[in-house]
Amino acid sequence: MFTNVLEYLESSAENFPTKTAIYESNGEKITFKALKDKAMQVGTFIAD
Repeated sequence: MFTNVLEYLESSAENFPTKTAIYESNGEKITFKALKDKAMQVGTFIAD
């Protein structure tokens, strides 16, 4: 069981890296791996 969104995202990125996580209004798709990578970049930026 997941206790937070980050755990869910990390698990999803590991299990389904190429599966679409987000469909953007312009038709662009973002995979779970790409979403996790971007979330990690944002988290690192905030922590610094």
